[in-house]
Amino acid sequence: MSRRPALILTVPLMLAQTPAFAQTGTWPALDDLYVNDHAAIIEAAAEDRLRAALAALRAETGVEMTVVTIARRSDYGYLGLFEDFATDLFNTWGVGDAVRNDGILVLVAHRDREMRLELGAGYARDWDRVARDVVEDSFLPLFRQDRYSEGIETGTMAAIARIARPHAAGKPPGSGSGTGGWGAGLLPPLLFAVFLVAIAFRRRLGDLGLRVRRCPGCGHRGLHQSREVIRPATGTEVGEGRQITSCPACGRRDTKTYPISRPGGSSGGFGGGKSSGGGASGRW
Repeated sequence: MSRRPALILTVPLMLAQTPAFAQTGTWPALDDLYVNDHAAIIEAAAEDRLRAALAALRAETGVEMTVVTIARRSDYGYLGLFEDFATDLFNTWGVGDAVRNDGILVLVAHRDREMRLELGAGYARDWDRVARDVVEDSFLPLFRQDRYSEGIETGTMAAIARIARPHAAGKPPGSGSGTGGWGAGLLPPLLFAVFLVAIAFRRRLGDLGLRVRRCPGCGHRGLHQSREVIRPATGTEVGEGRQITSCPACGRRDTKTYPISRPGGSSGGFGGGKSSGGGASGRW
Protein backbone atom coordinates (compact mmCIF):
# COMPACT_ATOMS: atom_id res chain seq x y z
CA MET A 1 0.00 0.00 0.00
CA SER A 2 1.37 3.40 -0.98
CA ARG A 3 2.21 5.88 1.79
CA ARG A 4 1.71 8.92 -0.47
CA PRO A 5 -1.92 9.63 0.60
CA ALA A 6 -0.91 9.60 4.28
CA LEU A 7 1.83 12.11 3.55
CA ILE A 8 -0.56 14.35 1.66
CA LEU A 9 -2.95 14.32 4.61
CA THR A 10 -0.19 14.86 7.15
CA VAL A 11 1.23 18.02 5.59
CA PRO A 12 -2.02 20.02 5.80
CA LEU A 13 -2.49 18.78 9.36
CA MET A 14 0.97 20.03 10.32
CA LEU A 15 0.26 23.37 8.69
CA ALA A 16 -3.01 23.64 10.56
CA GLN A 17 -1.15 23.22 13.84
CA THR A 18 1.43 25.90 12.92
CA PRO A 19 0.73 29.58 13.72
CA ALA A 20 -0.64 31.54 10.79
CA PHE A 21 2.35 33.89 11.02
CA ALA A 22 5.91 33.90 12.20
CA GLN A 23 7.70 36.52 14.29
CA THR A 24 11.27 36.28 13.07
CA GLY A 25 12.46 39.82 13.75
CA THR A 26 12.09 42.25 16.64
CA TRP A 27 9.20 44.08 18.26
CA PRO A 28 8.67 47.84 18.11
CA ALA A 29 10.70 49.48 20.86
CA LEU A 30 8.86 50.40 24.03
CA ASP A 31 10.33 53.84 24.74
CA ASP A 32 7.28 55.22 26.53
CA LEU A 33 4.28 53.70 28.30
CA TYR A 34 1.76 55.90 26.54
CA VAL A 35 2.91 56.96 23.07
CA ASN A 36 5.50 55.29 20.80
CA ASP A 37 5.37 57.12 17.48
CA HIS A 38 7.83 55.06 15.43
CA ALA A 39 6.22 56.21 12.17
CA ALA A 40 6.71 59.87 13.15
CA ILE A 41 3.16 60.87 12.20
CA ILE A 42 1.96 62.45 15.47
CA GLU A 43 2.57 66.14 16.00
CA ALA A 44 4.47 67.06 19.15
CA ALA A 45 1.60 69.00 20.73
CA ALA A 46 -0.83 66.18 19.98
CA GLU A 47 1.58 63.66 21.49
CA ASP A 48 1.74 65.72 24.69
CA ARG A 49 -2.05 65.82 24.89
CA LEU A 50 -2.31 62.09 24.26
CA ARG A 51 0.27 61.29 26.91
CA ALA A 52 -1.51 63.51 29.43
CA ALA A 53 -4.89 61.90 28.69
CA LEU A 54 -3.54 58.35 28.92
CA ALA A 55 -1.66 59.11 32.13
CA ALA A 56 -4.84 60.56 33.63
CA LEU A 57 -6.80 57.49 32.55
CA ARG A 58 -4.31 55.21 34.27
CA ALA A 59 -4.14 57.30 37.43
CA GLU A 60 -7.91 57.63 37.78
CA THR A 61 -9.14 54.19 36.64
CA GLY A 62 -6.12 51.89 36.56
CA VAL A 63 -6.71 51.20 32.85
CA GLU A 64 -3.48 50.97 30.84
CA MET A 65 -3.88 52.24 27.29
CA THR A 66 -1.06 52.86 24.85
CA VAL A 67 -0.67 54.26 21.32
CA VAL A 68 1.86 52.80 18.86
CA THR A 69 2.57 53.80 15.28
CA ILE A 70 4.80 51.89 12.86
CA ALA A 71 5.46 52.08 9.14
CA ARG A 72 4.91 48.42 8.25
CA ARG A 73 4.68 45.24 10.29
CA SER A 74 7.01 43.59 7.80
CA ASP A 75 9.75 45.89 9.13
CA TYR A 76 9.67 43.70 12.24
CA GLY A 77 9.83 40.41 10.37
CA TYR A 78 6.15 39.69 10.93
CA LEU A 79 4.21 37.70 8.33
CA GLY A 80 0.47 37.20 8.39
CA LEU A 81 -2.58 39.08 9.55
CA PHE A 82 -2.34 42.53 11.04
CA GLU A 83 -4.80 41.44 13.75
CA ASP A 84 -2.43 38.69 14.86
CA PHE A 85 0.46 41.14 14.96
CA ALA A 86 -1.54 43.49 17.19
CA THR A 87 -2.57 40.69 19.56
CA ASP A 88 0.98 39.37 19.84
CA LEU A 89 2.41 42.84 20.45
CA PHE A 90 -0.24 43.46 23.12
CA ASN A 91 0.60 40.20 24.88
CA THR A 92 4.37 40.60 24.53
CA TRP A 93 4.22 44.02 26.16
CA GLY A 94 1.63 42.85 28.72
CA VAL A 95 -0.67 45.86 28.36
CA GLY A 96 -3.21 46.14 31.17
CA ASP A 97 -3.74 44.76 34.64
CA ALA A 98 -2.92 41.04 34.87
CA VAL A 99 -6.13 40.28 36.80
CA ARG A 100 -8.65 42.57 35.09
CA ASN A 101 -7.07 42.32 31.61
CA ASP A 102 -8.56 45.69 30.74
CA GLY A 103 -5.71 47.16 28.71
CA ILE A 104 -6.17 48.81 25.31
CA LEU A 105 -3.70 49.10 22.42
CA VAL A 106 -4.09 51.57 19.55
CA LEU A 107 -1.81 50.33 16.74
CA VAL A 108 -1.46 52.24 13.46
CA ALA A 109 0.63 50.92 10.54
CA HIS A 110 1.04 54.01 8.39
CA ARG A 111 2.41 52.45 5.20
CA ASP A 112 0.27 49.32 5.48
CA ARG A 113 -2.77 51.62 5.79
CA GLU A 114 -4.13 49.47 8.58
CA MET A 115 -4.99 50.08 12.22
CA ARG A 116 -6.17 48.04 15.16
CA LEU A 117 -7.95 48.93 18.39
CA GLU A 118 -7.00 45.88 20.45
CA LEU A 119 -8.89 45.17 23.66
CA GLY A 120 -7.77 43.10 26.64
CA ALA A 121 -9.31 39.73 27.40
CA GLY A 122 -11.42 41.30 30.17
CA TYR A 123 -13.71 43.05 27.68
CA ALA A 124 -16.80 41.08 26.69
CA ARG A 125 -17.38 40.60 22.97
CA ASP A 126 -20.09 43.27 23.00
CA TRP A 127 -17.29 45.81 23.39
CA ASP A 128 -15.96 44.80 19.97
CA ARG A 129 -18.97 46.52 18.43
CA VAL A 130 -18.16 49.75 20.28
CA ALA A 131 -14.52 49.44 19.20
CA ARG A 132 -15.64 49.04 15.58
CA ASP A 133 -17.78 52.18 15.84
CA VAL A 134 -14.86 54.15 17.31
CA VAL A 135 -12.56 52.98 14.50
CA GLU A 136 -15.06 53.79 11.76
CA ASP A 137 -16.36 57.05 13.22
CA SER A 138 -13.28 58.64 14.77
CA PHE A 139 -10.10 57.17 13.27
CA LEU A 140 -10.73 56.28 9.64
CA PRO A 141 -12.45 59.45 8.32
CA LEU A 142 -9.37 61.53 9.20
CA PHE A 143 -6.91 58.83 8.09
CA ARG A 144 -8.54 58.84 4.65
CA GLN A 145 -7.64 62.53 4.44
CA ASP A 146 -4.04 61.77 5.51
CA ARG A 147 -4.67 63.65 8.76
CA TYR A 148 -2.99 61.01 10.86
CA SER A 149 -2.06 63.04 13.91
CA GLU A 150 -5.56 64.45 14.24
CA GLY A 151 -7.12 61.05 13.58
CA ILE A 152 -5.03 59.30 16.22
CA GLU A 153 -5.82 61.95 18.80
CA THR A 154 -9.54 62.06 17.99
CA GLY A 155 -9.86 58.28 17.90
CA THR A 156 -7.91 57.71 21.09
CA MET A 157 -9.99 60.26 22.98
CA ALA A 158 -13.13 58.55 21.68
CA ALA A 159 -11.84 55.15 22.83
CA ILE A 160 -11.16 56.58 26.29
CA ALA A 161 -14.63 58.10 26.53
CA ARG A 162 -16.61 55.26 24.94
CA ILE A 163 -14.69 52.16 26.06
CA ALA A 164 -12.03 52.60 28.73
CA ARG A 165 -13.85 54.79 31.23
CA PRO A 166 -17.32 53.17 30.90
CA HIS A 167 -15.83 49.69 31.26
CA ALA A 168 -13.83 50.76 34.30
CA ALA A 169 -17.02 52.15 35.84
CA GLY A 170 -18.87 48.87 35.25
CA LYS A 171 -21.19 50.31 32.63
CA PRO A 172 -22.53 48.22 29.73
CA PRO A 173 -21.15 48.56 26.18
CA GLY A 174 -22.47 51.57 24.33
CA SER A 175 -23.23 53.55 27.48
CA GLY A 176 -20.46 56.07 26.83
CA SER A 177 -18.96 58.02 29.68
CA GLY A 178 -21.88 60.32 30.32
CA THR A 179 -23.82 60.47 33.56
CA GLY A 180 -27.22 61.02 32.00
CA GLY A 181 -29.28 64.16 31.62
CA TRP A 182 -28.29 67.49 30.14
CA GLY A 183 -24.63 67.85 29.35
CA ALA A 184 -23.87 64.11 29.71
CA GLY A 185 -21.78 64.10 26.56
CA LEU A 186 -20.27 67.51 27.30
CA LEU A 187 -18.99 66.96 30.82
CA PRO A 188 -16.12 64.54 30.11
CA PRO A 189 -14.56 66.78 27.41
CA LEU A 190 -14.84 69.77 29.74
CA LEU A 191 -13.21 67.89 32.59
CA PHE A 192 -10.47 66.72 30.28
CA ALA A 193 -9.92 70.28 29.04
CA VAL A 194 -9.53 71.43 32.64
CA PHE A 195 -7.04 68.61 33.22
CA LEU A 196 -4.99 69.62 30.17
CA VAL A 197 -4.91 73.22 31.36
CA ALA A 198 -3.66 72.03 34.75
CA ILE A 199 -0.98 69.88 33.12
CA ALA A 200 0.11 72.74 30.88
CA PHE A 201 0.18 75.14 33.83
CA ARG A 202 2.26 72.72 35.92
CA ARG A 203 4.64 72.20 33.01
CA ARG A 204 4.92 75.96 32.50
CA LEU A 205 5.76 76.39 36.19
CA GLY A 206 8.41 73.70 35.85
CA ASP A 207 9.88 75.40 32.79
CA LEU A 208 9.80 78.75 34.57
CA GLY A 209 11.60 77.29 37.58
CA LEU A 210 14.28 75.87 35.28
CA ARG A 211 14.71 79.19 33.46
CA VAL A 212 15.30 81.15 36.66
CA ARG A 213 17.88 78.70 37.98
CA ARG A 214 21.48 79.85 37.67
CA CYS A 215 24.04 77.88 35.71
CA PRO A 216 26.60 76.31 38.10
CA GLY A 217 29.32 77.26 35.61
CA CYS A 218 28.69 80.85 34.55
CA GLY A 219 25.89 81.98 36.85
CA HIS A 220 23.55 82.96 34.01
CA ARG A 221 19.86 82.08 34.16
CA GLY A 222 17.87 80.28 31.49
CA LEU A 223 18.73 76.58 31.65
CA HIS A 224 17.24 74.17 29.13
CA GLN A 225 16.35 70.53 29.76
CA SER A 226 15.74 67.66 27.33
CA ARG A 227 15.59 63.86 27.31
CA GLU A 228 16.80 61.23 24.88
CA VAL A 229 16.68 57.43 24.71
CA ILE A 230 20.06 55.70 24.96
CA ARG A 231 18.80 52.12 24.92
CA PRO A 232 15.10 51.25 24.44
CA ALA A 233 13.52 48.80 26.85
CA THR A 234 12.82 45.30 25.59
CA GLY A 235 10.70 42.45 26.85
CA THR A 236 13.61 41.18 28.94
CA GLU A 237 15.79 44.21 29.68
CA VAL A 238 15.25 47.63 31.23
CA GLY A 239 16.18 50.47 28.90
CA GLU A 240 18.15 53.60 29.65
CA GLY A 241 17.52 57.27 28.95
CA ARG A 242 19.54 60.45 29.40
CA GLN A 243 18.36 63.78 30.81
CA ILE A 244 20.40 66.77 29.61
CA THR A 245 20.43 70.16 31.33
CA SER A 246 22.26 72.77 29.27
CA CYS A 247 23.16 76.43 29.54
CA PRO A 248 22.73 78.50 26.33
CA ALA A 249 25.11 81.14 27.70
CA CYS A 250 28.26 79.09 28.29
CA GLY A 251 27.40 75.77 26.66
CA ARG A 252 27.70 73.75 29.89
CA ARG A 253 25.91 70.38 29.74
CA ASP A 254 25.03 68.27 32.76
CA THR A 255 23.67 64.79 32.11
CA LYS A 256 22.16 62.05 34.20
CA THR A 257 20.68 58.71 33.22
CA TYR A 258 17.34 57.20 34.19
CA PRO A 259 15.80 53.73 33.65
CA ILE A 260 13.14 53.02 31.03
CA SER A 261 10.87 50.27 32.34
CA ARG A 262 10.55 47.06 30.35
CA PRO A 263 7.03 45.96 29.29
CA GLY A 264 5.32 43.95 31.95
CA GLY A 265 7.98 44.79 34.50
CA SER A 266 7.75 46.70 37.75
CA SER A 267 8.94 50.27 38.23
CA GLY A 268 6.00 51.70 36.34
CA GLY A 269 5.83 49.20 33.46
CA PHE A 270 2.71 47.53 32.11
CA GLY A 271 0.86 45.18 34.42
CA GLY A 272 1.14 41.93 32.47
CA GLY A 273 -2.31 41.94 30.86
CA LYS A 274 -3.38 39.74 27.97
CA SER A 275 -5.65 39.97 24.94
CA SER A 276 -7.59 37.14 23.32
CA GLY A 277 -7.94 39.02 20.04
CA GLY A 278 -10.89 41.26 20.83
CA GLY A 279 -11.28 44.71 19.33
CA ALA A 280 -11.70 46.10 15.82
CA SER A 281 -9.56 46.81 12.78
CA GLY A 282 -9.73 49.43 10.08
CA ARG A 283 -8.22 49.96 6.63
CA TRP A 284 -8.16 53.04 4.43
